[in-house]
Amino acid sequence: MAEVAPFSQKDRCTESHKAADDKQNQSTWKGCDDTGLMGCCCRHDNAIYMANISKSGEQRCFPLALIDRVLNDIEPDRPRNLMKEHRPRIQFATSVFHSYVHEWFCQVDYNPRLNTGWGMLDGEGLERMWSFLSRLIGPLRYSTRNHRLGSLAHLLKHHNSRSINCLPRWLKRKFNNAIKRRRLVLKDLSELLQKRNPYSSSGRCYTRRFFRKQWEHQRKFKNESTADQEDRNEKLVSLCKRESAIEAMRKRLSESYQYFTDAEEVNKIFDKIRSEAEKLEQEWVDLTEGGHPAPDSEEKKLLLLLWSAKADLYVEAVELRAEKQPIVEARTMGRHLGTKLQQKILKAIQGRRAAVNKLIATFNTTFEKYITKYPQQRVADQSSYPLTYEAFSKMPLDDKFWNDGLYYRSDAPWAIDSDVQSGIHGVLLLDRIQEEFELIAQELFEQWPGP
Repeated sequence: MAEVAPFSQKDRCTESHKAADDKQNQSTWKGCDDTGLMGCCCRHDNAIYMANISKSGEQRCFPLALIDRVLNDIEPDRPRNLMKEHRPRIQFATSVFHSYVHEWFCQVDYNPRLNTGWGMLDGEGLERMWSFLSRLIGPLRYSTRNHRLGSLAHLLKHHNSRSINCLPRWLKRKFNNAIKRRRLVLKDLSELLQKRNPYSSSGRCYTRRFFRKQWEHQRKFKNESTADQEDRNEKLVSLCKRESAIEAMRKRLSESYQYFTDAEEVNKIFDKIRSEAEKLEQEWVDLTEGGHPAPDSEEKKLLLLLWSAKADLYVEAVELRAEKQPIVEARTMGRHLGTKLQQKILKAIQGRRAAVNKLIATFNTTFEKYITKYPQQRVADQSSYPLTYEAFSKMPLDDKFWNDGLYYRSDAPWAIDSDVQSGIHGVLLLDRIQEEFELIAQELFEQWPGP
């Protein structure tokens, strides 16, 4: 199993989730009998157990209680520390949609599309269940606790019965979807395998082995990167921005010195600039001591600023995707969405546009400066430049724009070459599809008990 990060370490993924960022206190929940549900379901989206959240937000104790209840049903008197040698077989993953909200370091370990054993499972069973239960929100808003829990229990029982009756259709749909997806992936991968590999000394074409090797390099790069390095890079970005601000101030002052008439005012301004520059220099020394080199070139500083700009844009992309999700579900899943709610969502999206445009302008300005000074750069694809709000709003969270050398700060083939990235994605997806076929075969050979 992956090593658990210490509690003192800054957890950016937790901070990016509104549900996980539970800053409410007891007074927030004082007027509520129940504040939510925590559930667990099986691969077939059937509800197994539900935990009633009372007087608090989402907490770690609820999933632990659910897992303990499931294990008690399997073997109530089970001994502890049984089969320690099989403990590494326990795997954790996040759902496909929510995985893109996480940082790249989390995705490499917990995205089910990137790790073995998950097949084409999307992990969104509970989200579909919440959508099924959403019809009770209005009627149960002002009901008593007993009525609320009873209604939820009855509707969940109906949900499970319906799922069992539709299980053959569910297996057929999963199989057909896997067949279609496999056909599309093989078509795209075959085109890539006919291209010449520019990273091969023999001049051969791309191979699946090469793509798998690049995926291993990517995982190795991830394992060698630490959260401390990420924190240090963020501090370096802050210093680079302050350094740029001081240089811009000096330039503006040198251009407008003739407008100053008060010598004392001029001395105060220059003393403040000198003091800030000395403070900045000391912070550079403090940050780069202990064997940590400073970004010694203009190119490295620009790359740090571009990484920061793209990271800020990714946060906005996640927020935009989350706000659009109810509208997407209304179109694809038939979920009811009233006109008022839709207008409210569109208004919220429009309200964020100014902030997003400001970040886009910052990225475009920095990127223009970078490609002007270094036209032979290979860490980023210029096809998306200049970035516009329209292109940004339509960009999926797994777009190649979010997975290039600017984001990874690496010039390896897996980081800078879109063909290599597509090839890695293709071979991994074929592995998941093959696992899906094996899981479906196991389902068909199971002896299902009668009613």
